[in-house]
Amino acid sequence: MNGLTTGWDLAYSGEDATLTGSTVSGKSALKWSVNRAIGHSDWLSYYPAVKNGQTYTFSAMLSGSGQAQLNVWTGAKNVSAKLLTLSGTPQTETLTVTIPSAAAGGQTGSAPQLQIVTPGTANATVQVQNASVVKGE
Repeated sequence: MNGLTTGWDLAYSGEDATLTGSTVSGKSALKWSVNRAIGHSDWLSYYPAVKNGQTYTFSAMLSGSGQAQLNVWTGAKNVSAKLLTLSGTPQTETLTVTIPSAAAGGQTGSAPQLQIVTPGTANATVQVQNASVVKGE
């Protein structure tokens, strides 16, 4: 998975967010608009084809307005990159994570996920580019 722009799921069935295609600097991106009328954090997730016990590098370029961060649900815990204040200039976040041997399998539920998180209760517009999951050596 490199430059992934499809296959993402909206939390809360998208009740307070929309996901559309967009461009940033002439390159394709996902545009995730979060309206915090309900007043909670939100996330966008993707289930990569990972194997238990393996190490992967998760990465994404983020731009837009508001705050967001890269997060990996390992199947047992959340691992988060630093919280970014977004702007029109894309910022790359990267996490290297080992998937636990006993993580749930498949592409649903509590299986490992690449996530983009918007914490707090403020509105945000997040442009996601070059999302990738690469198996370590």
